[in-house]
Amino acid sequence: MAAAAAAGGRDRGLEEELTCSICLQLYVDPVLLGCPHTFCRECIVSAWRDGACACPECRRVLPFGSKEEMRLQLVKNFKLASIVDRFSSLSPEGERPRKELNPSLALARPPNLDLCAQHGKALVMFCQEHGASVCADCVTSGAHRGHKLTSTEEADRQAKESLSCSLEKLMTHNGKVSARLNILKNTEANVEGTSAAFDKSIDDAFNAAIKSLEEERATLKQLAHAEQSQLLGLIRAQMAPREMMVAEMVVVTKEVQAALQETNHVRAIQVSGELERRITAAMMKNPPNDNIVTRDLFSSLRGLLESLSPRISNWKTENAMLRNFRSPTLDEDSLHYQLDADDGGKALSLSRPLRRRRDVTEGCEAFSYWRQALCEEGYFSGLHYWEVDVSECDGWCVGICCRSMERRGKTSDAELGGNAESWCIEYRDDDDDEDDGNLSAFHDALQTNIEISCDGGRSGCHIDRVGILLDCDMNRLSFYDVSQARVHLHTYCYVQFGAPLFPAFKVLDGSITIASCPRSCAGLC
Repeated sequence: MAAAAAAGGRDRGLEEELTCSICLQLYVDPVLLGCPHTFCRECIVSAWRDGACACPECRRVLPFGSKEEMRLQLVKNFKLASIVDRFSSLSPEGERPRKELNPSLALARPPNLDLCAQHGKALVMFCQEHGASVCADCVTSGAHRGHKLTSTEEADRQAKESLSCSLEKLMTHNGKVSARLNILKNTEANVEGTSAAFDKSIDDAFNAAIKSLEEERATLKQLAHAEQSQLLGLIRAQMAPREMMVAEMVVVTKEVQAALQETNHVRAIQVSGELERRITAAMMKNPPNDNIVTRDLFSSLRGLLESLSPRISNWKTENAMLRNFRSPTLDEDSLHYQLDADDGGKALSLSRPLRRRRDVTEGCEAFSYWRQALCEEGYFSGLHYWEVDVSECDGWCVGICCRSMERRGKTSDAELGGNAESWCIEYRDDDDDEDDGNLSAFHDALQTNIEISCDGGRSGCHIDRVGILLDCDMNRLSFYDVSQARVHLHTYCYVQFGAPLFPAFKVLDGSITIASCPRSCAGLC
């Protein structure tokens, strides 16, 4: 009896070792996971059907890319399967019947998280090496023997402390994000409100302009109609006496024609004398011969009408400049060694004191002889406009060039306007007259003198601000004096090159500044 009881105890202990922790039955087609723990193939596939591929015992997530890959990589534990079969055949009950696993029940009733899935005992310790809760048997004789352990209470406290710190950081981060979100929402509302107000301003401005044009059209028509009425009055005043003369001559003509048909000779003689007198009297009536000239009709009004198109064209050009205004930045790598770039790359001036000459080595982008510099931005298509303040410079050159223009040497190939890759205008102050200077346009070493207009109430003829309009699509480059009003200086046509064109400058003395906004908007910037 004792031997039988001992054998039964051994069988029950062995049966526990050969039991799947999911279905609590002897293993059927056992498969070995990578952790490693063993389960019935059907049990583990059912457990992973709708969830992550994690071990039910140690919670380790297995690196399966897909369920199909998982099925292919589940390796059968042949040794364990053979032991289960032998144990079943040696059992007194014979081969034990197996319960069919209901996958829905296995998923609906997961293992008790408070008990060890392997030993069925309370989880009282926490393995820090595996990050899992374990029971006493796991510590004394199981897979976690000799590992660094702590109590579940201490692990819970540490986990909550860490979670509390993480929550505090999360709330702080959320506060920052929420504050930024509120700023963005307020900015969004401000942009929408400002946009709506600006839309109304656009409508009001154009409606006022249209109303003004309509009033001008009505006034012009009224003046034209008044001039027409005056002239028609003169014409009709001269038509009235002539109409009376024509009517009288028609009557006399009819009476003469009747007298010519008279058969009574005595009566014909008597009537013909009277008719001769009346014909003579009618021919002697000459109305005033007023000179009516119509070729100068509407001459004063025609000038107003013909000036309308240029004014609209100038207005469109001005608006195009404002819409396509640029404020390029100086490329400091291109600066001549005696030049300095200040104000965030917007101001170009001579260094004081002047630096000693140095040679530009191969590959260096700086100009070696001419005091010149380029901008970082290059323009290849579209319309571009920028302005340069030259009021503090007595000698300057502004224009455009290709980046491939020569930088080294004293030759014209390295000077703005001295080659086919650059277009510019250059101003040099005349020492004999402080108000006058020489302005010329240069391209491919060809010089064109430009007369500087002194109109517009300016003091002298010195240019303080230059506007440059580059139309890449029309291959046109225009320069304007925008010191007070926009005055056209020079235009290059057929400015065409298969590469971007860069704003370029030369400083002979003083400093120049690239404007941050157009002259017409200077008070708003």
